[in-house]
Amino acid sequence: MAYDEVNGDEKLRIDGSQGEGGGQILRSALSLACCLGRPFEITHIRATRRRPGLQPQHLAAVKAAATIAQADVRGAEPGARDMLFVPRAVMAGEYRFDIGTAGSTGLVLQTLLPALLQVKRSSRITLLGGVTEADVTPGGVCHLREVALDPGANQLPQLADFTVTDAANGAYASVVYSDADGHCPVLAELVFDGT
Repeated sequence: MAYDEVNGDEKLRIDGSQGEGGGQILRSALSLACCLGRPFEITHIRATRRRPGLQPQHLAAVKAAATIAQADVRGAEPGARDMLFVPRAVMAGEYRFDIGTAGSTGLVLQTLLPALLQVKRSSRITLLGGVTEADVTPGGVCHLREVALDPGANQLPQLADFTVTDAANGAYASVVYSDADGHCPVLAELVFDGT
């Protein structure tokens, strides 16, 4: 679906300044758009933040979602406050995304995981990012494992394994989901490279 084929009735319109006005509105919209195959236009991205608009970690989530959903995107550039996202079909596969900053690999994973789990075929995601409090502190790891990736709370398949390892050059987390039949539809590797 090209930009000019998206009419106002099909496209969701989202005001990014609503609620807490941060990046979670964008990440949730990306995830839902990929799952539902429905385009959206978001305005006022991160309007309430000290540095409003898309920052590198948000662009990484947009680009990753666009890759797995073969999406057309307009307006995804540093500092942009408005963006259009038009997903196509989500494709299982092997993906590697480098956030390029200290941005949270866990937040990018939360954006991609629901859509990849719907495909019902195995995927492997490697996410490279910086060491952030949300990813490697005990509270952050607990949040990722027990809240964000909790199968019961989020209607996700069974969480088969969640491992965090300290390494000389940073930390590493491995997340494995299996479905009810014991298959492994998604393996995610979060690599905290210390940037």
